Amino acid sequence: STLLRLFVAQMFVIPSGSMENTLLIRDRVAVQKIVGYQRGDIVVFRDTLGWLAPAKVEEDPAKKTLIF
Repeated sequence: STLLRLFVAQMFVIPSGSMENTLLIRDRVAVQKIVGYQRGDIVVFRDTLGWLAPAKVEEDPAKKTLIF
């Protein structure tokens, strides 16, 4: 699972309304890391400057396990 997540695909949650009309807040997307991108693709960036609010931490242990 860890190797797949590191090199093949990874899940992300849409944290803000910047993609609305296409993706909604808290939608989940799977990002494929092997193939390059082309016009019209959605590109995921890492928020290194802290522009977004911190993600909500899930407290329910059952949901936390399922998300993992």
